[in-house]
Amino acid sequence: MNKLILLGNGFDLAHRLKTSYNDFLYWYLFKVVNEALNSHGNYSDQLIELEKITIPFEYSRNLETPKDILKLIEAKPNKPIKYNSILFNRLINSIKLDNWVDVEQAYFWVLKMYFTNSSFTNKTELIDKLNNDFNYIIELLISYLQTINENLSKVTKLESENSLSTFNSLFTPSALFREIKVVNFNYTETLQVKGYVSQDEIIHIHGSVSEIEVNPIIFGYGDETDSIYQSMEDSNENRYLEHIKSFGYFKTDNYQKIIHPPSTK
Repeated sequence: MNKLILLGNGFDLAHRLKTSYNDFLYWYLFKVVNEALNSHGNYSDQLIELEKITIPFEYSRNLETPKDILKLIEAKPNKPIKYNSILFNRLINSIKLDNWVDVEQAYFWVLKMYFTNSSFTNKTELIDKLNNDFNYIIELLISYLQTINENLSKVTKLESENSLSTFNSLFTPSALFREIKVVNFNYTETLQVKGYVSQDEIIHIHGSVSEIEVNPIIFGYGDETDSIYQSMEDSNENRYLEHIKSFGYFKTDNYQKIIHPPSTK
């Protein structure tokens, strides 16, 4: 028998890696504010614009969450902040209201809004803008996760024992399990860098930021059971399907490695 292990973001979080969407948005907003302050308080990109912001030094060390940064910026009388993207604006509102955000879910929500609302007369333009903004966020996410990878050497490997098993034995072949394959839904290199398994034993099913050219990350929506998704597919308009996860699986052979693993003798 062979052993198949599925790993999600909880594995990276257990290593105290800052791999949540909140962590990503904090990194981005903190970067934006720093660049603005180094440019006379001004900053502009595809998602956001800041104008003449100032942050007193005593506050700079107390910005621990995305919400902290937003509160400080928007506390100014003229609110010198402008959102250039309806998608990013939704992400910001989620942070403010719930202190939590799901980037992929937010993208799908905006996409469905455009698809179902007949009052939009310029849908092609709106969806192209949405997809471009989402592509930009993916590029930012890749840059952020690369910084996570660069610091993995400083991370402590998990060691957890109980009366029944040792955590590390999960990744060790045995008389019962001759081979191990790990289906890794994370984009990071935690598994191989920390020595749990070798690269050959890992299937980066959603891609890897360290191998972006040969194994691009799959990031988007995957709720194909949603009735609106079926209508999108029936519309024959590819703009709506640009970021559906299932299409991304065809870019590599990762999915086939799970469905039809190589035979072992």
